Amino acid sequence: MMEKKRVVCRQIIVSLLVFFMIVCMMPGYSYADTSASEEVSFQFAADADLSEKYVVEPVENGNNEYILQVPDNKLMLYVYMTGTKNASCKYIKCNNNTENTVNISENTAAALLFAVGANAYGAKGGDLVITTDDEQVYTFHIKRTLSLKSLTSSTGELMPAFDRTIKEYRMAISADTEELTLTPTLSTTKSNGTKIKVNGTEVNLGTGVSATTTVQLSKKETQDVSIELYTDKEEYPDAIDTTYKLTLIRPKSTGEITILEQPKDGEIFDNETIDLHVTAIDNTGSLSYQWYESESADANNGALIEGATGNTFTPEIEKLSGEKNDSTKYYYCVISAEESKQTATTKAACIKIKKSPYPVLNLTMGNGEPLPKDGFELPVEKDVSD
Repeated sequence: MMEKKRVVCRQIIVSLLVFFMIVCMMPGYSYADTSASEEVSFQFAADADLSEKYVVEPVENGNNEYILQVPDNKLMLYVYMTGTKNASCKYIKCNNNTENTVNISENTAAALLFAVGANAYGAKGGDLVITTDDEQVYTFHIKRTLSLKSLTSSTGELMPAFDRTIKEYRMAISADTEELTLTPTLSTTKSNGTKIKVNGTEVNLGTGVSATTTVQLSKKETQDVSIELYTDKEEYPDAIDTTYKLTLIRPKSTGEITILEQPKDGEIFDNETIDLHVTAIDNTGSLSYQWYESESADANNGALIEGATGNTFTPEIEKLSGEKNDSTKYYYCVISAEESKQTATTKAACIKIKKSPYPVLNLTMGNGEPLPKDGFELPVEKDVSD
């Protein structure tokens, strides 16, 4: 009798399980796992295509809290969200008197004007609070990265060319240079609390964003100049200080050649061109250049290129034919000082060449001659039909 009851119980349990499975598969019914919420991620950038992304770092021991670094010259940021359907994005200024709100959708970028009025740029930060449609709250504490728009000198040109995101530069100066005049200019149209020190001495900006200062130099062959951007942290706690470094290089008294800028690697299509450049100095100021082509990165056994005798060189790129889709060439330069008989060799720049996916059109005139390189010049008084 007990065994029969056990069999009946098993049949009832199996029947209930089958019934439950059938019901769950019927239209209008669903079973959802609510033990874990959907993952959400955010990206922030200067443009809708996310070409210039901003740095985001989690706050230690924070609950959905992050540090978001935004350049001090930006008035707007784009929010890109993945992993949920909708969210409300609110910016609260650091003085808590202005709020801006936008709605963002999954896999789209929404523009948020996150600063208004006199403190729209510069060292002021604030909090960005995003609430998703499932009531998840994410807080991003905005920090403003201080930066320069430009840095110019009375003596020479910076290498590489100035870019606010690049922090270290080099510049050649003559052996007898005793002082250097620098003009740093802030990225913003108002200083808004940002101050500048050059080699530890504050530069007087007044009410502007630019000022000129003179730096006294030593006789060392190399000397560093620091340009520090900073704020009063009690008044501007959200500012991130930035320091640029300029290394000044004099020619060596021994006559040895110093290479300041090496030719750079590159990747182009076979219907494009690329310029290779080298910058070097010595104590005579009279240098000559000779470029070589090589099949390897070894800057020793290359073939001399006739006529390539300047510090800038544009190699001839051959069209790739047949099934060959790519090619690699190496170019280097040997620099010579006539007076001291010193030489120096650059590194070999690696140029990768790919077959262009676009057709090449060879246009000619009616008589079959190629079109003039510089185009046509037609006097106004001349009849076009002529």
